[in-house]
Amino acid sequence: KTSINGRATGASLSNFALRGTELQNTAWVLGVVCYVGDECKIRLNSTDPPTKNSELERILNLCVACILLFICLAATCFVTAACVLKAKNEDDSCFPVFAKYVVILYPVLPMTLYICFEILHLMIAFQIDRDGLMKSNGRYARARNSSVVEELGQVDFIFSDKTGTLTANEMRFAFCCIGERVVGP
Repeated sequence: KTSINGRATGASLSNFALRGTELQNTAWVLGVVCYVGDECKIRLNSTDPPTKNSELERILNLCVACILLFICLAATCFVTAACVLKAKNEDDSCFPVFAKYVVILYPVLPMTLYICFEILHLMIAFQIDRDGLMKSNGRYARARNSSVVEELGQVDFIFSDKTGTLTANEMRFAFCCIGERVVGP
């Protein structure tokens, strides 16, 4: 508790300010700061959410990075050849020549690939939104994130829990019912 003008005041919800609060119409404020620094719970939990990129998008980004690297290497080779073979009376430096070759080789980069990739995502998301087989209680499924729809139905990991003794876990076919016919050993 603290005393202000002879009146005892304690910390309560009526005089508590959360992080990011802006005070207005106040001449002064007396405050106690608790749980501060990079190691406090609120700071550790306030990280940005991870980005969701599909495996296909990662491969596409890697391909584009390799193409950009190829463009820069090819432009460097062409600039080296141009600077070595240029006439003695030319005063051009090699950097403008490099920029010219990068501009000339830039159409090698397939930007339409990204455009087609995003249009495909939108088409798949629209199809999920309108699919009658995914309707439950009169409501359709909603594709809120269209960037990972191509990974639907792909299983990467299977986790299993084996309890009991350390014996062999054998699964044996018992029987199967197909229509009205029962098939089994």
